[in-house]
Amino acid sequence: MFKKLPILLSFSLIGLACRSQSQLFFKYPGWNRILQRSEENNKQILLYFGASWCAPCNQLRRGVFSDSSTKWVLLSRFQCYDFDLDDTAVTELIKKYRIVSVPVMVVLNSKGYLKKLVLSIPQEVPEFNDLIKEIADSGSIYSGISNRLDMPFPAFYNSYFESRYKVIPDSAIVDDYLNAQADPLSEVNWDVMTVFNQNVKYLDLVLSNRERLIGQYGEEVSFKIQDMYMSLANKYINEKDSIRFDRLIEKLITKKNDTISRAAWSSFYMREIRFLAFTGLDWNKFVQRAKAYVDRFGDADNHFICNYVYHAGQEPDSIDNYMLRLMAPVLKHMPYAPTYVMYGGFLLKTGNDAEAELYFRKALDAAKGSDSYSKIEKDIKSARQEYRKELRN
Repeated sequence: MFKKLPILLSFSLIGLACRSQSQLFFKYPGWNRILQRSEENNKQILLYFGASWCAPCNQLRRGVFSDSSTKWVLLSRFQCYDFDLDDTAVTELIKKYRIVSVPVMVVLNSKGYLKKLVLSIPQEVPEFNDLIKEIADSGSIYSGISNRLDMPFPAFYNSYFESRYKVIPDSAIVDDYLNAQADPLSEVNWDVMTVFNQNVKYLDLVLSNRERLIGQYGEEVSFKIQDMYMSLANKYINEKDSIRFDRLIEKLITKKNDTISRAAWSSFYMREIRFLAFTGLDWNKFVQRAKAYVDRFGDADNHFICNYVYHAGQEPDSIDNYMLRLMAPVLKHMPYAPTYVMYGGFLLKTGNDAEAELYFRKALDAAKGSDSYSKIEKDIKSARQEYRKELRN
């Protein structure tokens, strides 16, 4: 009888392990309890934010989070908790980590300090497991982010996250608040600045303190700079304000020993080309800048230039002929369906109807059997309709 005991005990442990594997996410017990549990068990913390209406979230649950190898990786290193974005009971967490879209993973060390904010979660098991192992093995944290939830956020910040309808406060309210702060780059103020990035002076502040911020808040600083830039660039494009747009571009140029780097010049030219294409302010200047770009950096990025003009849809006939010349090397580098559609569209605009139809047929042949086939059909139909509209005008 006593000899059977170890065998029975082994089966019991196996059964317990199997049951624990089926429960990946625990119910939220409160922030202090999470920290207590993680320290007691020497486990890191994973907070997953999703929503029932979110298709990628549902795909993660059916795929990655249901996979036995993923469960084993997560349960061996983490205590995992899942949250619904619409659950008002976890608003403090949502405010703390600025969760405005899902799915998102917040990975913390055992003391509750942020290690990684994963905004793009891999949907494939091997990629997800590799990423989570890499994060688990890393000892780095975002030094500027505390492990407290009781943060002194301003009233307008709280209202934004606590309201079902996300109404952005007036920029003057945000300005007045930040101007009154002794340290506008503190954790709370960084949150305010990055959620409500409406004013160019925030970009100036972030750029002038880039190194400090990267040390405090990690790689998300670069994403926030890009977000701020895009917000302001689109504003100036809509207003056709070339002066402020040029000043904005100059702020982003990286200088080293007073010499502007090749990458910075490339970025400057391409952003100015985009501005000129979408505003239509000066097509002669557009051609000058496009030619200067190709002369200096080659033709590898010609498809970007052509794409700006094609989607802006306001160019004169002379520009369409220039686009055909620019697209000649693109057809060699990128022999794909969207390339053929765009080339066919420019051919239509220059009166080469028969040749345009040949390229539309190439596009359909290239897309045959793929998920993009119906989209290519719609794009071709749209190009033909746009051409007929121009003929009527």
